[in-house]
Amino acid sequence: MLRILRVPVRRRNCGSYLETYADWIEAHLDEWTTTADGVLLPEVKYHYMRIRPPAEGEPFYNPQLPPGWIHINNREPGERSDFEAREVIDAGFLELVRYGIRRADDPLIGDSLKVVDVDCLKIETPFGDCWRRYQPWNGYGQKKKW
Repeated sequence: MLRILRVPVRRRNCGSYLETYADWIEAHLDEWTTTADGVLLPEVKYHYMRIRPPAEGEPFYNPQLPPGWIHINNREPGERSDFEAREVIDAGFLELVRYGIRRADDPLIGDSLKVVDVDCLKIETPFGDCWRRYQPWNGYGQKKKW
């Protein structure tokens, strides 16, 4: 977003510029936020993932990790902290539907929901089914099992 502040635009052109920039972001969204080789649900290869691994030259790039891997810092000592990005999911992609960026019947949304339901985000409690925001091993403290 800092790029927006650096572009010299006149007030009358600002709305048009922001719309164009938003369209550009939307056009690249799936490229930046999906995997085409998912491993969590064998029949669903193409789904949203939580974190895109940084490429060489980008902030947080770690040359000690294999390509396609991410490091999650807030893990306890001795716990695994390096993961393939395609293993790390959440249901944040549902915001794309909520904000009208993707349709609820978009096949990518549907397939990503299948992965969320089958992976460890869906849990059964004495009160019925419930969904965690993140996977229990991702360092956000949601480790208690019902």
